[in-house]
Amino acid sequence: MRFIYYICFALFFIGSLFAETPEGYYDSASSLSGEELKSALHDIIDGHTEISYDDVWNALKDTDKDPYNSENVILLYTGWSVNAAQEYNNGQGWNREHVWAQSHGDFGTATGTGTDVHNLRPCDISVNSSKSNNDFDNGGVEYIDPDGGPTGCYRTTYTWEPRETVKGDVARMIFYMATRYEGDLGVVDYAPSSPNHEPVHGVFSTLMEWHVEDPVDEWEENRNDIIYEDYQHNRNPFIDHPEYVDDIWGETTQEEIPPTIENITISSSTSIIVNFSETVDETTSENTSNYSLGGIGNPSSAVRGLGGNNSKITLSTSSLTQGNTYTLTINNVEDLNSNIIDSNSQKEFQYLAKGAIAIIGTNSDYPDDFAFVVLTDLLAGTEIRFTDSGWLNTNAFRANEGAVKYLAPNAISSGTLITYLTNPNFTDDDDSIVGTSGFQLSTSGDQILAFQGASSSPSFIHAINFESSAIWQSDATSPNTSALPYGLTNSINAVALLEFDNMMYNDVISFSSPSEALLSICDYTNWIGDDTIRFTFFPPNSPQNLTITIDYPDVILNWDAVTEDTDGNTIANVSYKVYTNSIPDFPIDPVNLLSTVSDSTYIHIDGTLYNKMFYKVSAQ
Repeated sequence: MRFIYYICFALFFIGSLFAETPEGYYDSASSLSGEELKSALHDIIDGHTEISYDDVWNALKDTDKDPYNSENVILLYTGWSVNAAQEYNNGQGWNREHVWAQSHGDFGTATGTGTDVHNLRPCDISVNSSKSNNDFDNGGVEYIDPDGGPTGCYRTTYTWEPRETVKGDVARMIFYMATRYEGDLGVVDYAPSSPNHEPVHGVFSTLMEWHVEDPVDEWEENRNDIIYEDYQHNRNPFIDHPEYVDDIWGETTQEEIPPTIENITISSSTSIIVNFSETVDETTSENTSNYSLGGIGNPSSAVRGLGGNNSKITLSTSSLTQGNTYTLTINNVEDLNSNIIDSNSQKEFQYLAKGAIAIIGTNSDYPDDFAFVVLTDLLAGTEIRFTDSGWLNTNAFRANEGAVKYLAPNAISSGTLITYLTNPNFTDDDDSIVGTSGFQLSTSGDQILAFQGASSSPSFIHAINFESSAIWQSDATSPNTSALPYGLTNSINAVALLEFDNMMYNDVISFSSPSEALLSICDYTNWIGDDTIRFTFFPPNSPQNLTITIDYPDVILNWDAVTEDTDGNTIANVSYKVYTNSIPDFPIDPVNLLSTVSDSTYIHIDGTLYNKMFYKVSAQ
């Protein structure tokens, strides 16, 4: 076995030296730097031979072949060696990972951008699903694969950190894509970079670090040669010339990146918080003439440094109206390197109306859980806070109990169900008034209040109370009690329930309008409760009896059409939305949307060939 080991290694090593960069290949890029160098490299590597997505399987069996076992391929994020021939194998094999995520530009698997082998690597199916379409950055919790164990990869809601030995590989693949598809794709220094399929990928500064910390190795060189010689006839210039990265995006250029608007959140009915991508200059960021709020005009004040963070600006303005979407336009704000934000940079934000969401269930028996249904389309970046702190009759929160925050990672469609325990976009709140940790629901009655803004000036959206006999208390005299929150109306946009440990809305499952849904959810007689059995939450408009059959390579889905509500009233659904992902408890949101159909069957063409194993259907 030792003899075979060394023979295989020698063959791999010789192969990596056999093909070299063709003489004169980069001559037109000589002595250039910055954008001129990037454009010259684009011209050199543009127009490559394109292959089909099916042909990618065979290409990856060559480019990522295990040097010690020619029957296997090496998986990118884990380094595991697996049988190459099994390919997808009904979810038991491996799949084709787009390192620059397909959704970042929405190019899918189209021949060309979607089949560029320089951007494709073999990957474990469940690991790939966990990575999803996240940006690349440091930090998070290690991903432990349920079948393979520790991976050396770390993830947060928005980011993915691969194992140490491929960080540079990932960086150079991202830089290749930004150069080969110059003008179509770009690298940015923030995450999430592409909540609505924007053609950008992050995080730039981290990728620059990875490029230096994990230099080019023989594996990358061999892979580059095979793609050039046998498939696409173009090369990744950042493998051949690692110095090109610094020549284009080096330290001087990094300092020239202007600030961008990452997010805008509601502070109160008269103030918003602008989150920039980096620390901004005090003078320009506090100049009110640099901001214009659609329909209102310039703010009355602009103050940098909320909570000591000099990338946050608090703008005070005339009264905002719940239910409206606003557009903020920013000009002339500079960072600490005097880089000026792009002219007329804009960002939309929502001040949600009362009843824009509705809580539809809660489990107080451990582990605590709750769910809400979205009743108006949410913009990416919209923040909603939830607390079990009661509301006093003096119009303030009772002292510190607990709270969590939900941040929409992308646009969320009306009708989407969001469940606390299974959705990764919840974080514990850190607030001296409502609490500095996630809440713990009491089995002796409690409340959940949903709001936007600071806890000192909340704008309530929806609330439930489950203490005593379906009534709100006159005051929050204990952790289990609450007065009706200011501005809400019981049975209209709030509901007081009978007291049970676990409760769920359990009536009409389809509605003609969000307002009809809200009224039904806010009728306490439409809820059920139990002190011992936890509930599994479903959206009010969920079709029943979804079945899946395989007609290789297709997947056929059938379900019962929703024709009646629970009272026997005839209803009609205009369409059904089909969602898919490779993990069972995935969120129903646009990034997982497969198709919209008008009847109760759907054929997922070639469904067995993709990294898709679980399906959900909602009626619209």
